[in-house]
Amino acid sequence: MKIAVYAIALNEEKFVEQFYQSCQGADLVLIADTGSTDNTVKLAESLGVSVHKISIKPWRFDHARNAALALIPADYDICISLDLDEVLVDNWRQLVEDAWHKDTTRLQYRFNNGMGNIFNATKIHARHGYAWHHLCHEMIEIDPRMKESWRVINDILIEHYPDRTKSRSQYLPMLEASVKERPQDHRDSWYLAREYFYEQKWQKAIDEWNRYLALPTATWHHERSFALRHQGRCYQNLGLQGLALTAYRSAVDQSRFIRDTWLDLAQVCYDYRQWHECYYAATQALTITEREYVFTSTPEPWGWRLYDLAALAAYNLKMKEQAIYYGGTCS
Repeated sequence: MKIAVYAIALNEEKFVEQFYQSCQGADLVLIADTGSTDNTVKLAESLGVSVHKISIKPWRFDHARNAALALIPADYDICISLDLDEVLVDNWRQLVEDAWHKDTTRLQYRFNNGMGNIFNATKIHARHGYAWHHLCHEMIEIDPRMKESWRVINDILIEHYPDRTKSRSQYLPMLEASVKERPQDHRDSWYLAREYFYEQKWQKAIDEWNRYLALPTATWHHERSFALRHQGRCYQNLGLQGLALTAYRSAVDQSRFIRDTWLDLAQVCYDYRQWHECYYAATQALTITEREYVFTSTPEPWGWRLYDLAALAAYNLKMKEQAIYYGGTCS
């Protein structure tokens, strides 16, 4: 079994060595450099990394990753897509080999994003039959003529050490272009709305998420719930309390079995002093005992906040015993 780790890079010299060291055990470590002007290429080559210079203009992430993938020799079995600020954990190769069967084409594993969130990721795939799509927030997809066979492991295989100095300025125009390219693609629409939210373009985020929610392929309850919850935050920022509450309640209707939806509803009810609903939402969340590791969720609902909200709501409802119970649990 031959395993290649491949990446694209631009001015990543401060990450090259830790990236390379984490890849020990790979049969090939390959970087497609997209125009570095620092020591990325020189340092990587000195470590024995196979470095190729590529040019993608106008820039798009999917074409760059496909160019990198195409450089991997045809006789490789497994490809691991990595960014330079990501590292493979110790014993990663044994974990991959144990999980990979003869008919496997793709591996799902857990990814630590370095910002407090752990979720399932799927960037380990067979050498043939796959290609990257979407200008930004690109995704690996199988050729429709191929049969996909997944294997799942619950171990963290990749950890992210994000470069917080990098600008996101290119994301918004790229996502707008991606939506123009694929106007019916729910994924591009969802990410564009999220980017409007990050840029505090509240009405644009609301409008794009409404478009997303109306698309026939926008069916995953985690993403739909996220969209509605963040619409609620947009409405709050616009001072529209009634619409905010409606959005948060709709998010719960979309996904009643994840704590995130209930936490956000409890929080907005706390903000608006809706004590009965705050107490109900917080205590309902606490009945959910199984955490789902998806990228739209955060660790926050599994900490102290729900207990705190339940205690505060109980106190304001003059429910002394419940306030003491939840307050003591969260301390």
